Amino acid sequence: FRDIADNSTNLSYPATMGYDLSTGLGSINSMLFLSLINPILPPMPPGGLAATAHNTSVNLNWAKPTGAVSYLVYRATSAAGPFAMLVSNLANLSFADTGLQNGVTYFYYVVAADASGKSGQSGVASATPQLIAPQAPVNLVLTPITGI
Repeated sequence: FRDIADNSTNLSYPATMGYDLSTGLGSINSMLFLSLINPILPPMPPGGLAATAHNTSVNLNWAKPTGAVSYLVYRATSAAGPFAMLVSNLANLSFADTGLQNGVTYFYYVVAADASGKSGQSGVASATPQLIAPQAPVNLVLTPITGI
């Protein structure tokens, strides 16, 4: 604010230095006005977080919100947390969490960041790594061997 301190009055109170009953805090500074009408906001949270389980790993993918330049990935073993940060300053829209225990469900969320700050958290996604047995071959054709 630009302080009005010229001792003019509003017919009852003089305009003095600092807050006064004549002009309040003063007139609005143009830079403050511009920041109020064009605020610099952090990015929105990443959308569409998906978790895909594999043997001892989970792959995460998400959609880029406008303005985001990096991401922070968080993990917990309970939907209620506590969540711990796994990685920060990640530039990719995906992350592979490896070395996990099969049969345990892992819960994840992602936060976007840019120079103005961090977003709120994405939705929570979960996955349970499993050892998947190989599939048996299908459509085999038995061809008899003759002439032996």
